[in-house]
Amino acid sequence: MFTIDDFKKGVTFNKKKEIKDICRPLFVDSMITGFLNTRLYNDGTRSVIATYPDWIDHYYTNRYYNFAKCARHPSCYTFPSYVLWDKWDANCISNKIVGKDAAENFDIAHGISIIKPSSEWCDIFDFTTGLGNTDISAFYLNNIDVLEKFLLHFRKQAKDLIKQSFLKRFLVAYDPKINIYQEYEDTLPQSSLYRNRYEEHQFSCREKECIYWLYQGKTVGEIGGILGVSKRTMEKHIINLKKKFGCDTLFQLGTKYGVR
Repeated sequence: MFTIDDFKKGVTFNKKKEIKDICRPLFVDSMITGFLNTRLYNDGTRSVIATYPDWIDHYYTNRYYNFAKCARHPSCYTFPSYVLWDKWDANCISNKIVGKDAAENFDIAHGISIIKPSSEWCDIFDFTTGLGNTDISAFYLNNIDVLEKFLLHFRKQAKDLIKQSFLKRFLVAYDPKINIYQEYEDTLPQSSLYRNRYEEHQFSCREKECIYWLYQGKTVGEIGGILGVSKRTMEKHIINLKKKFGCDTLFQLGTKYGVR
């Protein structure tokens, strides 16, 4: 198992030619030019297979994962889903920082993510295109069946690559100073009791993340996995939250303030 710093030592799983050969039939028949499979394991590690290893190196070296809402931990996903994303979404902090860099410097833009959770891991498959192909969203939506068939093809043809990528899996640790849920604070409890207490105290970015995920119904253990922190660190955050909200237990925090 590797840490994120090992990317600087050339640990990236680089099988660009083999992966492109597997993807070639899809690329030839569509405007899709890039493919990425991120597999998230329950122990907090992940593995990556991509047609653009240079961007993957750049992404993890610059710790861009701190700004991504996707690819946090398998417990974030309970059912298969499709997510269209575009670098020009001005309301998304990830797009402002990461999407702009990917599009303008690596020509990776206008993508769709297909999320496939399972009991052991969660697979996130990203299909992307060049910056100029602004109309590809219609293709994605009208050809979901084509993308799903390709995933069956990929899993069969890339079986050995997937095994090799498992040996290169790595663990990331998120920066506690970055709060990607700041823009979602309006989704938190609206009761005056909660709001008064929330506005009365200064909360760290990590505490705000804990509040967000508690409100989404995650357990303390699940939140630790999502944020990439130890159980002991999570216990410290929970103790601080209880003090600030004037509660003795998580149950009181949930029943009194609406934070589960």
